[in-house]
Amino acid sequence: MTSKYFSGRKCLYVSDLYPSFTGLREAAGVMGAVESAAHRLIRAGEFPFPVARAGRSYKVSVRALMHFMDIPDAIVHVDDVENGALHASGGVL
Repeated sequence: MTSKYFSGRKCLYVSDLYPSFTGLREAAGVMGAVESAAHRLIRAGEFPFPVARAGRSYKVSVRALMHFMDIPDAIVHVDDVENGALHASGGVL
């Protein structure tokens, strides 16, 4: 995790709240494509960002996927994340 401090408060990037990598099927789904089309693009060297080979499968960087989808990697305060989790759980953690 990449921690930063703003106004004396510990902050994180949104991408720090997700796994570093996701599978090709999930990434293709987010991009609005099917996995087989993503495989074809990789083989042709036309996938829009780098992928990592992991055995017989591919892994995609969540940060690269966020950038491709124009999802900003915003900075969030840790206490805001904790308060959001508390609210989502109905007040019990």
